[in-house]
Amino acid sequence: MDSAAYARWSILHPYVLLILVALFWAVNVVLARGVSGTIPPITLNVLRWTIALALLLPIAWPQLAGKGQVVRKHFAELVVLAVPSIAIYNTFIYIGTRTTTATNAGLIVGTMPIAILVLGSLAGEEQLTTRRIAGIAISFAGVVLIIAKGTLALVYELSFSSGDLFIIGSVVSWAVYSILLRRFAIPLGAFALLAVLSAIGLALCTPFCAWELLHGERIVWSTGTLAALIYVGIFPSVIATIFWNGAVAQVGAGTAGLFTNLIPVFSLILAVSLLSESINPFQLVGMNLIFTAIWLVSRQAPSSESVRPDSNVPGGVDVSSSQSSLQQPIDRAMAA
Repeated sequence: MDSAAYARWSILHPYVLLILVALFWAVNVVLARGVSGTIPPITLNVLRWTIALALLLPIAWPQLAGKGQVVRKHFAELVVLAVPSIAIYNTFIYIGTRTTTATNAGLIVGTMPIAILVLGSLAGEEQLTTRRIAGIAISFAGVVLIIAKGTLALVYELSFSSGDLFIIGSVVSWAVYSILLRRFAIPLGAFALLAVLSAIGLALCTPFCAWELLHGERIVWSTGTLAALIYVGIFPSVIATIFWNGAVAQVGAGTAGLFTNLIPVFSLILAVSLLSESINPFQLVGMNLIFTAIWLVSRQAPSSESVRPDSNVPGGVDVSSSQSSLQQPIDRAMAA
């Protein structure tokens, strides 16, 4: 890679990527609520990944050339990765946002880092150190303050609907994907891997999409609907997933998961700036708690979460040292 390209990618620190991922996902959730009455949830997920795959193929095709044997050899692992990341995660979010409240949804999404750390600990991929446990507790407290707006009675009075259960399922599915992402060694470039996962996920979702449409669900087309589809097909699908994969390879799923607590923060900022909603002091305190927690946990990330020397991450990227920079997986992805 030439020096100009190297300089361009070197500014993409893992934490910067994770902040952008949280922003893209926050907009995705807001849009999901906005189009819940105009696009059926499974259809939305299928259209989302159809757009994403169409964008990925021209970039991924050179990486996939001659890799048929690799895909066949690792097909079972690819399916296992595609099910939670492509087929389940956003489908469950889109289904859940139809019936759950903003309070419940935000609080449940805030548990994602806890789910990732717990599953990672059980799988032997993460360490629950005192600093990390403290960071998780502080960040969760911040999420509660943001969602409850300082009125803890709202937390006590929560009642869970089927939509809440779908949101919980989406959190668990992404936690499973994040843990498996570092465990599987699939020698495909980053874009090739995402393209293959997208194709598999689409194949799994399409029959359910057909069932949904045959049972009376319809798309209400408009300029807003089309704009929402273009956004979800590009930013939270392609760009955010590539950013997430690269960041997880560097800092681990546990630290990466903590940044998902920025989703309700960004959602609040978007609501204030775009919808003229008010913000109260408790929400400001909650945001500060979340940023404090991210700082607390990220300080120890290089030593406690560095990838083992004998491990591989998807894309055939070797990150055997905690000093390995993010441009390594990006360079290899772009070089093929």
